[in-house]
Amino acid sequence: MLQYGVMVFTFVFSFVAFSLASQNKEGFISPVLFGAGFFTVLMIFFLLRIFDESKDAVEDKKYRPYRPVPRGLITLKELNICAWFVILIQFIIQLLVLPKMLFLYGLVLIYILLMRKEFFIPTYLRRHPLVYLFSHMLAMPLIAYYITALEWINSNQSPTIAIYILLVVSFLNGLVIEFGRKIRRPEAEETGVETYSAMWGTKRASNIWLLTLFLTAIFTLAACYFIGFAIQAAVLITPLLFICLWSVRRFYISKRNSAQLSLEKVAGVWTLGLYLIIGILSLIY
Repeated sequence: MLQYGVMVFTFVFSFVAFSLASQNKEGFISPVLFGAGFFTVLMIFFLLRIFDESKDAVEDKKYRPYRPVPRGLITLKELNICAWFVILIQFIIQLLVLPKMLFLYGLVLIYILLMRKEFFIPTYLRRHPLVYLFSHMLAMPLIAYYITALEWINSNQSPTIAIYILLVVSFLNGLVIEFGRKIRRPEAEETGVETYSAMWGTKRASNIWLLTLFLTAIFTLAACYFIGFAIQAAVLITPLLFICLWSVRRFYISKRNSAQLSLEKVAGVWTLGLYLIIGILSLIY
């Protein structure tokens, strides 16, 4: 749980800092605004985790008995109660601390609730995994938009073009994480567990992961260009790219069954490193 908290904190911090830099502002937003925004976003990701447990309950019971619900550690009813309690707390925070954010929060909430219901076309989405992937990953730029609005909407301004490019970065980075956690070596595949390596083959899936990562880097540099620190960002991002390339090579040659974790871990390192670079450079320049 701590690692997710650190990731979300970095996500919120970096996107707020970038939003400020795109408006040529110094300093940072108030601790109250940041704390309320961070808690809201952290709980949004918590809700997504709860909804995943509900959506996958049948398949988990059949193929993944080691997960919390099949093991009986928690019931779906308890998860639903927890979800509505979290939503109530978020709504109160918007009303009391972030009233200007209420509409954007509502948009995010409606979208993730539609995701919970798989947009009322579950059979179609299950038959078209790429449509499923892209429809669910669109939640990332919506959440990123909410984060950047902590700065611009509360100062009665509009988002810049750099912010819109950054939303594309959040979408692509979501794909990097999603591909990274669902690419495995053949001997590590599980019956009933859909992975991109099973769908496309390990090598092709890994290459798609790398391509997505490179696209993320390109759009990140494009966003940084409008702020004025694209060169500095390129210098810092390049070592991260080499780490990812090395990781894919290790993934190919490793003979251990645990090797599939390498891409998931490096996706996390990439995301954390990329967002830290964005945030720190936004404060410096």
